[in-house]
Amino acid sequence: MIKKIEFFLYESQYKNEIDCIVLGYPLRMDLSKSPRTFMVEKFKKRLEAIIPIEIVLQDERQSTIAAENILFEAGLNGKQRKQKKDALAAQIILEDFLKKESNK
Repeated sequence: MIKKIEFFLYESQYKNEIDCIVLGYPLRMDLSKSPRTFMVEKFKKRLEAIIPIEIVLQDERQSTIAAENILFEAGLNGKQRKQKKDALAAQIILEDFLKKESNK
């Protein structure tokens, strides 16, 4: 799966105008690193070795909770929330990154 993602991103940089890649950075609430954090850091290094564009790590703490709250407030049942939660959390991570960039 990782190889497919790497190939897709490598090819996409030439077909599209990609300025950077934003990866969710799964820190613990106390800002310490978990095994998933190290996996993301390793993936970032692999991408940097094959793709000559900026790769940004964006804090993803609270994104899943925010997504669950939004979906609950929208009236979705448990199964519907589960199906949409990850995509909405990814959207929140990207929105947080874009807000941070616009404040620079």
